[in-house]
This record gives sequence, C-alpha cells and structure tokens, in this order.
Amino acid sequence: MTNQNTQIAGNRDSRGLLLIAAVFMGIALLGSGTAGLVNEVVWQRSLQRFLGGNETISSMIVVLVFMAGLGFGSLWMSRRMSGVKDPLRALAFVELSLCAVNHIIRVILGSSLGDSVFHFQRMAVSSGVPLPVLYMLSAAVVLFIPCWLMGATMPLAAESVQKRLGMTDPRLLGVLFFVNTAGGVCGAVIASGYLIPLYGYSRSLAMAADLNLTAGAALAVLLFLIGKKDNTVVETEAIHSVPVKSGILPKPSLEEILAFGLGFCSLGYEMYLFRLIPLRHEPLPFTFATVLAGFLLFWSIGAGLGSRNIKISISLGLLLCAIFAVITPIFIVVDNRIEMMNVKDMAAFVLTRFFYFIPCLFFGYLFTRVASRAAKAWGRDVGRIYAWNTAGCCAGILGITLIGYEMPLYLMVWLIGLLLLFLKTFFNYKERVPACCSFLPKWIYPLAGAVVVIIISFAADLTGIFPDRTVFFGRDGIVYVHKDGSVILDGLWHSKLSKNNDHIGTINWFLAVCPAVSHSEKDMKDVCVIGLGLGVTASTLSHDPSVEKVDAYEIDHTLEYVFDRYREGSLYIAENPKINIIWQDARTGLSLNPKKYDVISAQPVYLKQSGGALLNSEEFYRLVGSRLKPGGIYCIYSNGTAEQAFAVRQTAAKAFPYCESFFNGYLLVCSNDPFEVTEKSLQKVLLRPGVFWDEVRNCRKTKDAASILNSFDYPRLSWGDGRIVITDDYPIVEYPEYVSERIKAEGYNVEMPKPGLKDGK
Repeated sequence: MTNQNTQIAGNRDSRGLLLIAAVFMGIALLGSGTAGLVNEVVWQRSLQRFLGGNETISSMIVVLVFMAGLGFGSLWMSRRMSGVKDPLRALAFVELSLCAVNHIIRVILGSSLGDSVFHFQRMAVSSGVPLPVLYMLSAAVVLFIPCWLMGATMPLAAESVQKRLGMTDPRLLGVLFFVNTAGGVCGAVIASGYLIPLYGYSRSLAMAADLNLTAGAALAVLLFLIGKKDNTVVETEAIHSVPVKSGILPKPSLEEILAFGLGFCSLGYEMYLFRLIPLRHEPLPFTFATVLAGFLLFWSIGAGLGSRNIKISISLGLLLCAIFAVITPIFIVVDNRIEMMNVKDMAAFVLTRFFYFIPCLFFGYLFTRVASRAAKAWGRDVGRIYAWNTAGCCAGILGITLIGYEMPLYLMVWLIGLLLLFLKTFFNYKERVPACCSFLPKWIYPLAGAVVVIIISFAADLTGIFPDRTVFFGRDGIVYVHKDGSVILDGLWHSKLSKNNDHIGTINWFLAVCPAVSHSEKDMKDVCVIGLGLGVTASTLSHDPSVEKVDAYEIDHTLEYVFDRYREGSLYIAENPKINIIWQDARTGLSLNPKKYDVISAQPVYLKQSGGALLNSEEFYRLVGSRLKPGGIYCIYSNGTAEQAFAVRQTAAKAFPYCESFFNGYLLVCSNDPFEVTEKSLQKVLLRPGVFWDEVRNCRKTKDAASILNSFDYPRLSWGDGRIVITDDYPIVEYPEYVSERIKAEGYNVEMPKPGLKDGK
C-alpha cells in the first residue's frame, strides 16, 4: 500500500487543489450527515401518530428501519463497487436522488393520510395481522428507499477519496467518519432545537432535502475541478490485494464479527441512555435530542481519534468501553436535574455530563480501527464493514428494546458490558494463543455471564432493591412508586395512590366530574377515558349508575404491575367489571374503532413531554369529535404553562364549536352541540342518585351549584383567534419557551391566568 495521501491523478495536481477537493468533499459529507439526522428525528416524531403513539415503539421502528436501510445500502454498494466507473459522479447522483426522494416523502407525510392509513390498518387488523408487524412494514415502505440511498453514500465517499483523490492511508477513513457523523450531531441539534419548534415537520423535511441538494452541488463542483485535470482514476495494488468474497452468506472475517458486535453494543447502549437519562432529566423533546447529539458527538470524536496514531489497541479499547459503560448507573444517582428546554441547555448537559458518553467515544474509535484493518479497496470494504455494523445495530435495537427494557437498568448495562468483554476475549482468542491454558476458550465466560444476567433479571423479584421506592421495569416505561404513594412514570410525577378516598377533589377526579355536570341533558351510558393512569377518572365515572361501560385506553403496560401490587391504591381498577382496559394508543384505537361515546375524558399528559402534541392537535380533536354522540362532551386538561394552555384553548376552539372552561382555562369541556353550565343545570344534575353523585355532593369543592360555579370560568376567558393552533405538522405546544415567544410575536394582549385550582390546591 502506498503511504502517499496527497496524490491526485498521478501527482500532477497541486497541494492547493487537494485542499480544495478535501473542502468540497467535507461540505458534501457534512451536509449529507446533517440531512440524514434531521430526517431521522423528524420521521420518528411525525410518524409516531401512525406507529402506535408509543415513544419506545415508534423510536424502535424508525431507528430500526433507518439502520436496516443503511446496512442494505452499504452492502449493495460494496458488492457493486467494481462496476462503478466514477464513484464521485455516482455519489453526486445519490445525493441529488436523496433530495428528490425526501421531497416526495415530505409531500406524502404532509398530506391528509390519516383516514387512509387507519382504514388500511383496520383492514389489516381484521385479517389477523399484528399491529407491531403492520407498523414495521408501513415504516419500511415509506422510509426504506431514502435510507438505502443514505447507506450507499459512505462506501462511495471512501471509494472517491481513494480512487479519485489518490488518498490511500486507511487512517483517513476516521476523518470521513468524523465529518459525516459531526453532520449528524448538527442535524440532531438543528432538528429538535430549531426546525421542528419553529417550522414544523414538513418544512423541516424540505430543508433536509435542500441539504442533500447542497451536498450534490458541492460534489458537482468537485467533479468539475478534478475533471479539468484528469478524468482517469488512481488504481493501486492495495485495491486488488484481497479477493471479493463469494456466496450468499460467506464466512465472516474477524473484522466483520467485531463490526457486528460493536453495532449491537453501541445501539444497545444508546437505547439504554434513552431510558436512563429521562429518569433524572424528564422525557422532553430536547432530552431525546440531547442524548442523540451527545452519542453522535462523542462517537465522531472517537472516530477522529481512530485516524491518529494512538496507542490504544482494540482489546484495550473494548475493556475500557465496558468499564465506563457499567459505571454509568453511579452517575445518575449523584446527577443533579437539568430541565432541557432549549439548545443552550442541551449544550450544557453534554459538556457537563460527558461521563455518560465516554463509551460512545470508544465505540467510534473502535469502529474506525476495525474498518481501517479491513480496508483495502475502500468502497467495497467500508461498505461491507458498514453493513455488518448496521446489522449489529438492528440486533441491538431489537434485543435491548424487547428484552433489555424488561430488565433493571443496572442489569441492562451490565449485559452490554459483558458483551463488550466477550468481544475483547474473542478478539484475543482469534489473534493469538492465550498465554495460559484453559479448559474452555476465555470468550465463553463473559458470554455465560450475560446469559446469567438475563436469567436473574427475569427469575428474581428486583422491584424492591431501593429502600424508598418500588420500581417496575417494562418495555413501555419505568414506574416508581414511592413510600408516600407518589407514582413517577418515566421520570414525570403522575399522581398518588389513593388512600382513604383522598383522590376525591384532585384534578384527575375533576376530569370525571366536570364533563358529567356539563352533560346534564341525559344519562351517560358509554364513556371513554384516554390515558387510564392510576384509574381515578375511569373508576370515578364507573360509579355513575347510568354508565354501562368505560373504555379506558392506556399505552404503558408497566402499570399492570402497579395494579396487581397496589390493588386498593389503584381503586381495584383491574377488577372493575364496568371498565374495559384497552392496552393501546388512544389515537390508534379511536381511529380503528368507530364506537361513539357520551363522554370522552383525557387524562392529563405533560404538554412539554415528547409526544404531548399527539393528543392535543387539531386533527386529534376532530377525531374525538367524530366519536361523540349527539350532545357528547369531551374533557381536556392542559398540564403545562399558561401559554401552553392558551394554545390548547385556541386549538380546541377551532375543532369544536362549543367550548367552556374551568380552573382558569386549564380544564376544558367541548362539544359538537350546545350545552350549558348554569346554576339551574347544576342544581338539576346534583339531584341524581348513585355513588358518583354522593361523592360530588360530599366534596367541599362541589357540594352545591355555587361551589361548582366557583371553579367555572365566568366571564369567559380569551380563546384566541386561531393564529396559534397545534397540528400534527406543528407540535409547538411541546416547546414552552417557543410558545411564549410565539404569543408575544403574534401580539396577543392576554393576561395569562395562573395554572391550577382556584383555591390553590
């Protein structure tokens, strides 16, 4: 292999031209990486409404399709690289194709697909197709082609640098990985920090497509510059020194096994961080983006270091990576909470909490070292290593999401650490004969340890390992139940377990009472609760003798453990014959089931939470309106700031012709038909018999019509004029600071009321 990395077209080009060529190639890779991560973030958020609404499931599906597409694209291109006459021209064509394809996807996702998608899902479910399988296939159909094209970019870039620019030192691959992944960091920050809150999903995707156009234009300029000098390519002995493997499933090399293992552990560790960090810092949109950006930033730094002559072997790197990974649970105990609400908070977190991301640095470093070992013909070999790595990434996503998320967090990361130790011992076993004799190969022991960790996590009851709380781990989330009865769902306080009926008078109780007193014309027979939670709203409504059935949607299966362990505290919700618990996203459920209800009440979700706009968009409100019977009532609670509540009121007023509010505009009752909340209507409804109405009459806050009217907003508050509306394409309500800025920019002269109950409780 030649050691000259400044050779272009037989050394006839100047060093200045080489520098210019490197700059344009860097612009292309940076723009391509930025576009790719903008697309990934926006796809995950915008497709969530069609993929079950669950953050875990939608993230798993989109990232899995994304990585699978990259892997297939890399493998496809590596096997066809020998037939590519000009890889630089091919790379420019791929970037321009990505621009066109991503614009098409933008149009598809921005169109009114809701009814068509859910009609297709309804047909598929009736045919016996499981919804998770349907979600996976649907995402693959939409996203596979652009992901496949993205996968082809890095092999083509490597081949272009080696054959067209004459750079043959394999350590330069680390520089390519660094620049492309640094673009990914920019994409993660820009998408979540600026594009989505300011412009929404559709315009964000358009800007990402334009970045692909910019990358293609930079490569076109580079083609022009190089073409002027020489149209031939550099052929080196190294390119042909290793034969191409034949067969559908050829035996993997050591480097391919390492690439697969690193992919499994790195994406498994990323999924672990997605679960760990929100427990301390809340599951906000910026939290997800911060973890993603931090992971990619340190990975890219590691990749850059891999191009340097650093004396850290692959074996030592794997050991250090395992050590730093398994000690991360210690950091979360001593970490102080940061509420990430803007890009400044994101940057502060990554810089001050760098200890979470040290393993990511080693993942990038190790991948570069492995790729450099394997790279002879760069386009072919980089594509092959990338394919094995992304295959491992897909396996890591599935393994950690489907199995690891059912384990305690410290055991999950121990599992990842043991797998890294397995890679270390296996690498040593393949590279040299062990210094001491052993009955079994040393790589057997960490692999056996990983199996033991999995068995222990599922066979033993580990819910009581913390003295002050009981912890339930599940695929959909983590639930903490503190000794005082407080319940924390995925890092966010939800409510308290009921004790001696102290749930009466809470906001969850009012989510049953307010729609009931507003529905004064006739009995409530069919009721729906969106977000079962601990069951206060559903249980309270079921006490009305006129209620025949309460359909309660809940997305977090982990709550089943809470219902089983705390039967009294959860009001025996799992045993209530009137309550039909539907473990499904309410948006999907209401779309697939045409049943209509007298009352639909939505348990409060944190509006700042990632996905909070899904149940507060105009499109969702209109879906709810289509599921109301004549005279039916929909109840909403705005669990956020005054500005967020104002945005929710504007959105509700656009979707429903008749709306009123309680508690300073934070609890809304809406309908397609006229209804009234007056002293006369309240006096009438308070005469009804039953346990439900006994609770209402015995509560100090609702003992008579005058007490209820004290919570009713009269005179009527401002409901805006429709300039700030939450939509599926524009989830602004999830970004409190941006909502406040938008309200000021629109010139609303509205005094925002304080949140909460009027008596301060």
